Amino acid sequence: MRIDELKISINDFKGICFEKTISKSETKTSFSYSALFREECKKYEVNSKAWKAYSMFEAMTNFVLNQDDTGDAFLPAFSDIHSKTVLPQDFTIEQLEIFNQLLPTITDPELKARFADVLWEMRFGEKPYKYAEIAIAAYLLSAEALLQSSEYQIFSIERIKRSITLARRIKYKNHPNMFQSIQTLANNFEIEDIVFIRIIQMLLESGFLPDEQFLEKSKERYEKYVEEKDYVKAERYCDLIADWYKLTRDDDLKRSARINQANILVFRAEQNAASSNYIAAAAFIKEAIESLGNIEDTELKRAELKKKLLKYQSEISENLNSFEFSVDLSDCANQAITSIKGKSKEEAILTLAFIDGIPRKEYIRKQVEEIQTPLLSLISREIIDDNGRTLANNSPSLNVDEGEEEKALEEDMFSYVSNFERGIRVEGLIKPCLYQINLEHHICETDLEFIVNNNPFIPEDRKKLFTRGLLAGFKSDFIVSTHILGLQIENSIRYVLNTEGVITTSLSSEGIQEEIDINRLLDFKELIPIFGEDLVFDLKGLLISRFGNNLRNQIAHALLSSHEFYSQGTTYLWWLTLKICALPYFQKLSNMK
Repeated sequence: MRIDELKISINDFKGICFEKTISKSETKTSFSYSALFREECKKYEVNSKAWKAYSMFEAMTNFVLNQDDTGDAFLPAFSDIHSKTVLPQDFTIEQLEIFNQLLPTITDPELKARFADVLWEMRFGEKPYKYAEIAIAAYLLSAEALLQSSEYQIFSIERIKRSITLARRIKYKNHPNMFQSIQTLANNFEIEDIVFIRIIQMLLESGFLPDEQFLEKSKERYEKYVEEKDYVKAERYCDLIADWYKLTRDDDLKRSARINQANILVFRAEQNAASSNYIAAAAFIKEAIESLGNIEDTELKRAELKKKLLKYQSEISENLNSFEFSVDLSDCANQAITSIKGKSKEEAILTLAFIDGIPRKEYIRKQVEEIQTPLLSLISREIIDDNGRTLANNSPSLNVDEGEEEKALEEDMFSYVSNFERGIRVEGLIKPCLYQINLEHHICETDLEFIVNNNPFIPEDRKKLFTRGLLAGFKSDFIVSTHILGLQIENSIRYVLNTEGVITTSLSSEGIQEEIDINRLLDFKELIPIFGEDLVFDLKGLLISRFGNNLRNQIAHALLSSHEFYSQGTTYLWWLTLKICALPYFQKLSNMK
């Protein structure tokens, strides 16, 4: 039965000892009360007065406070695409009236806060702000009860936060006394560090400056944890002290606190380096450098840290473990070789060019979505080079807008193609075909004229370059083929767009016309009808994405070592260029047939 279908009156609650029921709870939270009310329901016949009363109490305590102030006040305890548990908006006006009548009879602070907050959220009555005021006081009493228990102190934070949020929403006139009460909570109990820090932070964020004793206590604990090398806790107190000075607008003390924040990051880096965790060490040093970047007169310190960063990064590649998996491509390779055997040069070249298609974007999307997990969306990932330097990072995709989520997914797709799809094609198809062609034929420049001549992808003045680049690939000289083709593709894309009447230059503020580079060219919507979405996606991942092979930028900035020119990515670049160049001739043959 849906909650809004439950017909109930105030008389149904007569004789119901709900306070006795919740007295059995150790945690004193609404959600724990919900389980107790659910058990009480089982003792009574469905639709009996007691069953309806306890069902209503269960529903009222079943949703949870939302930690995000910008959204709804409450979230369902459970939800999926088909259903969700009850929320305040599911109650009828008649049920809200019963809650209003029950409210004065409730003495338990947690339950009183819940009833009052729901009535406020639903803007019940002529003066709904009165319910918010009741909820504020009740939440603080509930927080006080939770702070008395060392095991459940953490639950006090969301109740204090909700009381502050409500006070802000209704412009609570008694807010100075409310802040004093919250400050007293932080002082009266032996509370754990995270709870103490969060309470003081909430006061500071609200513009309330607590008594000086809290600052002194924070400094003492900061120094204590630094001495004990518990840098996680030390960092939390350091952040709190910085927030304090930010509110007081004491620039010198704020600067000192921010430098201490950076120093804590350095301590954490050194701690990780001592246990050979150089990835974490480098990450903390980078964070420290970024933190100091916003502080004047820290150039020498940053220069010193950059040297330390390079040292840690050089250690990363030496300490990384490699993970290998094997894929049996022998059948695939044998079929590729068979497809070349006995064919003429022209047929063999075309067979190699069209031995397989390029990765289909939608297929890759489905593959990546299938292997992604909610846990993976919480993890930040980094791409590092052989020297341990960060080339790209992928931030967690949870709680981001749709555009950022799509961008993160595309980055994962580029990475998947680079690490798996291209390797399968190169090792299972392209290399075996290339081997067989060289076994049966000697390819020379004139053998490539049928592809290069009258080609809409190749400008007349670039024919020689494409011929040299393609020929180098047939001889497995990927140093030459990569240097030529990896850069000429950009010009050819520009040439094709110009042929279609698309302007590929921009005008600077000084009136200078500049050619648009490939990073922007591949985003031109006019390119999709010409090349197709799959080819544009493949070119992006191969040439310009840091999560893919990023070959164009690697070539242009001389970042590839000699052995890196013989990678799967460079081999694939040569093959893909051959495929693009051969396509017009192949289409011509197909039309003739």
